[in-house]
Amino acid sequence: MSKSLFTTWKLLARFKWVIILFVIGLVALSIGFSFFLIFVYRAINLTGSWQEFAAKVTLQPLPHIWRAVILSGAGVGVVALTLFLGGKKVLSPFVQEWGQVVEQMDQHGLRSRGPKVVIIGGGIGTAQLIRGLKQYAGRLSVIVHMTDEGGSTGRLRRGFEFTKNKFDGAPAFGDIVSNIVALSDSEELLKDMLLYRFKGERYGGDKELGGHKLGNLLFAAMSDITGDLNHAIEKISKIFAVRGKVLPVTLDSVYLRAKTIDGQVIEGEENIDLGRYEGDKVLDTIWYEPRGAKVNPKVIEAVREADIIVLGPGDLYTTILSNLIFKDLVKAIEKSPAFKCYILNVANKPFETRGYHLLDFIEAFKRHGAEKTFTHIFVNTNTLIPIPTTPEYGGYDYVQYDAAAVSQLGYTLVEGDYLEEYMGGVEGKGVSIYHDPEKIARALMAQYEAIRWT
Repeated sequence: MSKSLFTTWKLLARFKWVIILFVIGLVALSIGFSFFLIFVYRAINLTGSWQEFAAKVTLQPLPHIWRAVILSGAGVGVVALTLFLGGKKVLSPFVQEWGQVVEQMDQHGLRSRGPKVVIIGGGIGTAQLIRGLKQYAGRLSVIVHMTDEGGSTGRLRRGFEFTKNKFDGAPAFGDIVSNIVALSDSEELLKDMLLYRFKGERYGGDKELGGHKLGNLLFAAMSDITGDLNHAIEKISKIFAVRGKVLPVTLDSVYLRAKTIDGQVIEGEENIDLGRYEGDKVLDTIWYEPRGAKVNPKVIEAVREADIIVLGPGDLYTTILSNLIFKDLVKAIEKSPAFKCYILNVANKPFETRGYHLLDFIEAFKRHGAEKTFTHIFVNTNTLIPIPTTPEYGGYDYVQYDAAAVSQLGYTLVEGDYLEEYMGGVEGKGVSIYHDPEKIARALMAQYEAIRWT
């Protein structure tokens, strides 16, 4: 079947009940009109050329069955052509082809009927997962940590004071922008515009334009205009046709702190993530300053309404646990009847989880009081592609696990090949260390459906 015919069939399938009702109405109208014609035919005595014309128009020389088939077919053809041309005329300002109509209807159906999914994270791994889940669920909410202090975001936070809101400096926009792009249905050019970085040093002066990401600047402006980060996200989400919600875990301006196993306190997300400190580079616990920061109420609302809650994938401390610092959020997740899972990273990261096994990840959750926020763990089993030994891959290795030991703790392992075989790897070269969006999304939805119907 050709693509155009398949698209037309899908479009007709979407309107099946409308078409059925339309046909019933058309049949009733036709029967009524036929009775009217019979009345006219009997009431008016046609003679001569008028009688011959009426006979030809009504196909009287043919058997009744053929007359019915031909006239009905002609009527259906005219009606179908009218609907097609009329629909095309009405929709042409909004879509370029029928395939887009089907796509938009699919998306609308997902938004209105699909499961409500909450993803807790914020980094590249979260964006990868979103790209896969968008095909299966339209009601997505992404809870993003607010500790990003690197590059453009860090410079904005240090260099600007807002006039209309309560922030002491700008909030952390970096991961918000990345996830807005992942959720967006806009043209690729608009997405590229959000991610566009002005020429210059990424870690330049706090008041300089060079090196800044345009998306961060747009969010900074909108947040200052609206006086509220939630409103800023809502406004920009409308502009960029975002399918879902991006929710900052807190509306307070917070800064991440960490303590290593040797008692050293590290300040700042970037220092923690890149290991910019002396001593044993093994993390123990993290927290926020100020300690009185509160969770965003919209986050709690999203968790309470969720059908699926996903933790990760992403950096264990600076991306996932930095959201679960808020005890109210942890309690809301624990109380939720949703399907709750954790997607284990494909590989360890040098300064956050160097040498970690799955049990070490679980222990980290336990140290932060969050070990009951998930019941299922998705684990990649494809380790056949060797991670290079070149310097840029230093400290990266596949995460190992002991299935029996994890099961004894009460967790259900969902094992599978979730590896994206090539995405550019570290710094745009080598092998991928991320999940394949389609593989992991398909596995997650399959597990959800299996549990849902048991």
